[in-house]
Amino acid sequence: MASDDYDDEPAAVGMLAGSWQAALFLGVVTLILGLIVTFHPTTSLNVLAVLLGILMILSGLFHLIRVFDPRERHRVWLGIAGLLFIVIGVILIRHLHLTRSIIGLVIGITWIVQGLTALIGGSLAASAWSASSPGSSWYPPPPPRWTYSRRCSASGSSSWASSRSSGDF
Repeated sequence: MASDDYDDEPAAVGMLAGSWQAALFLGVVTLILGLIVTFHPTTSLNVLAVLLGILMILSGLFHLIRVFDPRERHRVWLGIAGLLFIVIGVILIRHLHLTRSIIGLVIGITWIVQGLTALIGGSLAASAWSASSPGSSWYPPPPPRWTYSRRCSASGSSSWASSRSSGDF
């Protein structure tokens, strides 16, 4: 592939994916979907299940549109993924009980991973904190170790007070 292949005018699909209009459209659609879920709290799980199916179908259509871009490298895999997304989206819409179970499973796994991450992060932070400040961990501080430069003074006394008073310390 030559370097001048990338200097061509971008395809319509590439322009759509990188334009501010697409981002604005996605923002408006997301806002509308958020309002639907907010104002129908009793049926929000069913609404989320249907929206998940619609999202899968739209994602599949987007993948199928990208298949026709001649600069796309893996067009066969995009086509297969697009068809799978569409089939899964239809299944999710047709079987709402399955979709609700999947939503609950994903939320549960997310909370488990988040909890484990917080536990590991907290324990690593605690061990780093206790290593940086001795005696401040969950364990009691070690007993102090007295070190003297000279244990005995010239008079032969081994007390700390006599060595301190004679200036030998």
